[in-house]
Order: sequence, then C-alpha cells, then structure tokens
Amino acid sequence: MANRYWVGGSGTWTDAAHWSSTSGGAGGASVPTSSDDAFFNASSAGSSFIVTIPSNDCPVCNLSLQPTQPMLLRNFSLAVHGDVVSNSNLSTSFTRFNFFGHSMVQAAGNSLAGTVLSSGNVDSYIELTGNTVVQSVFINDGSFFTNDYDLTITDGRLGSYPFSSVYLDLGTSNISVTGSDNSNLIQAIGDWWAREATITLISASASDTEFFGGYDGIEFGTVIFSNAGVGKTFAIRQSVNFETLEVKPGVTLKFNTDDMAPPFHELGTFIANGTNAQPVTLRGTTLGKQFILSKPSGTVNATYIDLKDSIATGGATWNAVGGTNSGNNSGWNFLPPPIPTWGFVDSTASAFQPTLTPGVATMSPTFVSSSAAVYSPSNTMFTSQGSLVDSTADVFAPVLTQLPPPPPPPTDWEAIGKEDEKVYVYKVYKSDGTFIGIWNDVRDPLMFTRKINTPGTTTTVILARSPNTVKEVRASMTTEAGEPITTEDGERLTVTYETNNSVGEGTDVDINYKVDVYVHYGDFNRLVTEAGGPLTTEDGEYLLVASGAPSGVRVFSGTILDYKSTYDDQTGVTVTLASHGLGLSHELVRSGETTTVSYSSQALQTTLKSILDTNPQVMSYSTDSIAVPGVSSAFKFELTTKLEAIERIHEQTPDGWYWSGDVADNYVYMQPTASTPHHVFKKGYHVKSLDLTRSKEQLINRVYFIGGEVGGVPVFKKYEDAASIAQWGVGLHRIVDRRFTDAAAMERKAMKLINRFKSPIYTTPITISSARYDLESIKEGQVIGFSNYDNFVDDLLLQIVSLSYEPTAVIMQVGDVLQTQHERIEEIGEELQGEQYQNLPTAPV
Repeated sequence: MANRYWVGGSGTWTDAAHWSSTSGGAGGASVPTSSDDAFFNASSAGSSFIVTIPSNDCPVCNLSLQPTQPMLLRNFSLAVHGDVVSNSNLSTSFTRFNFFGHSMVQAAGNSLAGTVLSSGNVDSYIELTGNTVVQSVFINDGSFFTNDYDLTITDGRLGSYPFSSVYLDLGTSNISVTGSDNSNLIQAIGDWWAREATITLISASASDTEFFGGYDGIEFGTVIFSNAGVGKTFAIRQSVNFETLEVKPGVTLKFNTDDMAPPFHELGTFIANGTNAQPVTLRGTTLGKQFILSKPSGTVNATYIDLKDSIATGGATWNAVGGTNSGNNSGWNFLPPPIPTWGFVDSTASAFQPTLTPGVATMSPTFVSSSAAVYSPSNTMFTSQGSLVDSTADVFAPVLTQLPPPPPPPTDWEAIGKEDEKVYVYKVYKSDGTFIGIWNDVRDPLMFTRKINTPGTTTTVILARSPNTVKEVRASMTTEAGEPITTEDGERLTVTYETNNSVGEGTDVDINYKVDVYVHYGDFNRLVTEAGGPLTTEDGEYLLVASGAPSGVRVFSGTILDYKSTYDDQTGVTVTLASHGLGLSHELVRSGETTTVSYSSQALQTTLKSILDTNPQVMSYSTDSIAVPGVSSAFKFELTTKLEAIERIHEQTPDGWYWSGDVADNYVYMQPTASTPHHVFKKGYHVKSLDLTRSKEQLINRVYFIGGEVGGVPVFKKYEDAASIAQWGVGLHRIVDRRFTDAAAMERKAMKLINRFKSPIYTTPITISSARYDLESIKEGQVIGFSNYDNFVDDLLLQIVSLSYEPTAVIMQVGDVLQTQHERIEEIGEELQGEQYQNLPTAPV
C-alpha cells in the first residue's frame, strides 16, 4: 500500500505526472491502485483546479478529498475499495463512486451533490457517517446503511436491484429525493428496512411522471409527495404499504391499475390536504380501474381532494372535505368545504377577548394637571363643545366621545358576520394627511378597472347629499392667534361643527382630498381546540378568530380629481377618485431643476427605485414589489415624466415582464409573468361559461426599428422570427424612436414585442362571483389556470391583463390584449415627442 498525493493543478486522473509520493512533492509517481490511498489537499494546486476521470472504475483504496481551494471532480467512475472523506471545497459532476468493500462515506455539505453512490459487488458495505448530499444512490449488490443520518438526493433516485443480494437499512433518516423527467425516485427491489424513515419526494420535471415503486408488501414509514405543482405527477408502481402517506397541495398521485389485480395499499395515517386553488388529485393509471386505500380504524379528513376510481376501505371513516367526486369512487364521504380558521391555541393558554360591542360609548375623564402627559387621541374620537380659545387661557381636559367603530352609520352589524355581504368604508383626509371623517352617504357600489402596464385607474362615487343636508365636519382646535392646540406628542386636537354645504372648502369633499376605501367582509368565529371544544379566557369569554377581512382591507386609495353637484329631481354629488399612480405622469425625472438626467449602465431595478426615491410622491415600492430582471442598461431622460421613464425601463425587461401601479397599497410593481398559476378556476364551480378566442389580428413577427443618429446616420435595424413567419405569415410592425441609439437596447425592445405577439393569442373574459372566491385576492398580472375541462384548456396558463372590480364579482380579461387604436395613437405621439426633444437644453432658463 502506498500514499499518492495529487499535485500540479488541473489534469487527468490517469496522468502519472499529477501524482506524487509526498504532499506537494514532484509528480511522476505511479497512478493509484486499489491498494493505494489518494489525497487531495492544500498542496494539490495554487488555485482552483479540475480533476477529470477519463474512464470507468479507476481504482483507489481510501480517498481523501480535502483541498483548501475549490476543486471539481468530474466524469466517469472510481472503484473505491476503502473510505471516502470530503470537505466543502469539493464539488463533483457526473461522477460515480463504485464501492468494493466496507466503506465509510463522510461528506461535508454539498460536496458530493454531483456524485452517484453505487455498489460494486456483493461484498460492498456502505455506511454514512454524517448528513450527506449526493446526486443518486443505487445498490446492485451488497448493503447500504444511512445510520439515521439525513440523506438528500439532488437529481436521481434511491434505488436497488438484486443482482444477487441487496439490503438497504434507512433507519430513522430524513430522506429527500428530487427527480428529473420521468424518473424512478424510489426503486425498492430487494430487502429494505424503511419502516422508520421519512422520505420526501420532490419533482423537478416539467410535466412527466415521477415514479415510486418497490416489491409488493414492502413497508415504508412516512412518505411525502411534495412540490409537484400544476402539470406534474407522481405514480406508485406496486402495492407497497405506508405507515404515513402524505400528499401535498397541487400534487397529482396515480396508483398503478395497469395490472389485473387492483393495487392495495395499507395505511397507518393518510394526509391529503389540498387548497381551493391547489387541490390534491388521486387517480389510477388506467381509466375506469379502481385502486384501493385501506386503513383499519380512525377517521381520515382529506381536504380539497379530487378523486376518481378510488375504493376507501378497511374500517376507517374516509371524509373528503370540500372534495370533488369525479366518478367511480366508493367508501368516501364527500362533505362541504372546511370553515377557515387561523389555527389552534393551547387550551391552557391565558388570553383575553377584545370588546366588540358596537354603539356610542361616552367617557368622562377627570381633569389632569397641566404638567401631566397627554397622549394622542384615536382617529375615531372627537372633542365636543369646542370654540376658539384665548391663547393665555387654561385648557382643561376635554370631554371625549367615542364614535361607533367602523363601518360607520348606517351600519348593519349583522352583515359583518356574513361571508357573502360586504361593507365599504370611505375614509377622507386632507392633502396634508389630516383625517376629516367618513363618507356615510355613498349610494352606489364600488367599481373600477385595473390593467397591467398602467399606473392605476379612476372610479366614481355618488354621494346622496344636497345643499339642504346638514353635514358634520372636523377642524383643528386653534388659539385666537390661529395657532393649533396640540397634545404633548404634537397631535392636533380637533373640534366638530355643522355646515349646510355639501361640497367645497370646509366640507369633506374638496379637490385633492385623499380617500382610502376599505372593505369589511368575513366572520369572527369561536376559537376551538383540536377536539372541537371552545377556548375561553379566565373570565369565561369566548376567544374569536377571523375569516375573510372583518376588520377591513384597503382596496382603493386615491385623491379627489373632480366633483359634480346635481340639483334636479334627484340631487347628489358625483366624485371622481384618481389613484395615486396617475401622479406619476405629472412629475418629471429631474435632479433639482435639471430636466435632462442620465443614468449610467446599471441594473434596471436600481434605476427604477432611484426614480421613485427622487422627488418622491405617494407611489413607492416594497422590498419585493420590484423584482430583479437581470438586465443592465443606460438611460438618458429629457423632459421625461416618471410614468414615461417607467415605461422605458419596462421596455428593457425580459420577455413576459409586466408592471402596474397598485391602487390599494400604492406600490409600483415590476414582475415576471409567473410560470405556475396563482388561481385555478374549476369549470361549473367558479366558471359558468368560457368564450375562448384565438386570433392573429395582432401578429407581429417582423419589426423595422429606426433609432437616433450615430455619426450623422440613423440607426436602422430589422428583427424577425423566422419560425413564426413560416407558420403564421408576416406580421409587420415599425418603430421610430430617436431616443434609442444602442443596438442591444433596440433589440430588447423589438424582440420583446415579437415574442409577445409572434403567435396567435388567446383571449377570454371570465366572471368570478364573490360567493365562490375571495375577490380581493385576485390581482392584475397574476396567472390563472383551469380544471375539469378535460381538454387543452386544462393546460392553459393565461395572465390577467385587465380586471373590473365590483363588490359581488370581478370580470377579468385574460390571455393578452390587442393593441387598440387609442394605444397606437399614443405610441405615435411618443415617437413624435422623441423627435421634438432632440438637442433639448438640460434645464429651463
């Protein structure tokens, strides 16, 4: 036996020049044999290096892979007759370790993530000595022991095949297996001990089926089918048994019904809890042939599960709560959907219930000394008996009267506990943020429309008021000198007074006032234990949890753009509210008074955030509202509004990206179109009818682009998609934009347009009722899918490009949008504006 040390950096395993008899010594020693130990250490190379295995089963005894610099071991296999130890500087790619003796594997972190562990003969005895990450494990002969350590398989399988004799002992290990397309994640052939292990299966395939299989009768501990998502499927090949079988939301799990006898699975525990948007789907592999799930006792409560060709038996009670009976099922009880809860609380916990009693409550505090701390009153409080006060007068504690909690009168408090009823609260503020009051005379339902790639929208509100209406309003309490009276915290004290004016100065309707609209819906339910018993405080009062938004959620925020008073048979005031995103078109990108601002090449999200942070308005961004496109670009903005700048930046994002100004949270969003649906709508339940149109009217696959001048000559480019032209014919489009001189930027804009419209597009309107779905969770730009159509529609993923909101329904336009004549006129206007702003001074003089 000899020691061999790798030297000289990158090279081939069989090159003797890279092997030394001493660490860091001269090369030229013999290549390791099955009796020699191989070492990779700090002296193996000066910096990072690559070792290539040129053929299968290059021999070695003990293998020490512990360099201090990055090392990559790649290609083919090593015949290992001893132990393997690695450190975190190692990475492997398409490498196999075939073990031919009693071997210990000590892997650090992800060092063996690209390695297949396999047995070389019947004498192989492989043991893990710590948590291990590998590409795959496959045992042909011999034994494999996890020794209760965690095992992560990154892209392959945990499998065996008994060429002679095979034994796998998984102990109590947590095992995670991620597979690629159409792979055998678990292939349990031979003698397995898996009763105490937890195995989680994760699909990395785009659409194919991932398999789980083994000899009939093998008993597994906990097996979890996870992360399949829409369009991804698992299949169980044989009649194996499970102590616990868990199926995660969105997973389709098939049972092998191709054989003559139906597959039978004995279960200790069965967990299948889908969601309304991501149900669990159980099927057989042959349509019409049933599979059998057996549990000897107890109750199974599976939520949002779609069943077909299933037999539930064994003595247990099988409940499909909120489930879908797709036919040929027996033994299941299909029950209504579960009542939403926020979770359970320990029945011994100390908790207190808030007082929820509506109505007017009057408080009469005692007087306090002038040196006492005075705290800010709540916005729902107002002072009475107010008037101008002498600046030298002593001010005593006011009598505070609490108004009813929202929603304000007229308030149907019974409606707050009903899922299908909504109450809207319109809170009004002055332009400086001072709270004025609440509109309680709105007589029409809230309606507005949002679109992607737009800054926001407007809506109209009709108020039932006239000059004869007495209106109570608030104003700041001041001294005779006009100075506001405040608390020690600087909060202004307010007084109320009445006016006969319905609109204008001194009322709650005036130009540029801010209005936030909140919707209250849902329910407060009693909090219960897992056994169903109510939880109470120490005083015996019930604890409550909320479903929906009984405390309110903001759905629109904006300013008063205009108002109109009508004095006719039916009097009233019509108010137009504009979301804050429209203000982006009234502020220039500028630095001080300089209206020509240049940004050097940098990440698009950095430029966008800088524009929103400079001369800030209401519209801003959150930590995750602006994603990272992975594109850098330089910009020069000449007398350009923030809205135009956002559109310019969006033009440079990758294909499929969109932006919007959210009318509820006042954030600017720039995101890629999702590859998985945010919502899945079922035929006959969510969607009554579907008018799906496909058209090539807007086909664009050839673009001529005229940019600005470089060296006195305009940049003139042509872009096209040959495959689209061959299949659909030519769809011509021209762009004239003198602001573009960079060829890469021109190509991004042109190809983004081509990739969007190079194929005929699907469009369809969809109406979703509030009785069937939480409307406030649906946003423009999100992606939807379909189910229960049993044709190509179930495979469609369509983006919400426009959404019309009403209290009882949303009407969505999904797919893509044809360019309207109005939008084309705006595009031509932008091109002309680009011509006009050539050679513009950097600032007005």
